[in-house]
Amino acid sequence: MNVGLVESAPFNSRHNKKIQQKEYSGVGSHLFAEVVKQSMENGFEGFISFKAKSSLIEYYQKELGAILINRKTRTMYIDEEGAKILYERYYASGK
Repeated sequence: MNVGLVESAPFNSRHNKKIQQKEYSGVGSHLFAEVVKQSMENGFEGFISFKAKSSLIEYYQKELGAILINRKTRTMYIDEEGAKILYERYYASGK
């Protein structure tokens, strides 16, 4: 599955200097976890691809386990192994 765009509301962005305290934490990562879940439900084993904002490539690698395919186009993907970790982080039973 391909993710077209992931954005959190300005009041949840750590980059928004006007907001002192975010209302929710981890919104962006949770949105990716939701896409992973939908990918699994549709038979794609959690595999997703997307284009990252250049400033977020390292964040996606560290926090989501995303793999960079092409630095010039900023194309990244989360494979089945990364998807499983992300899914369990947000949807494991008992949470």
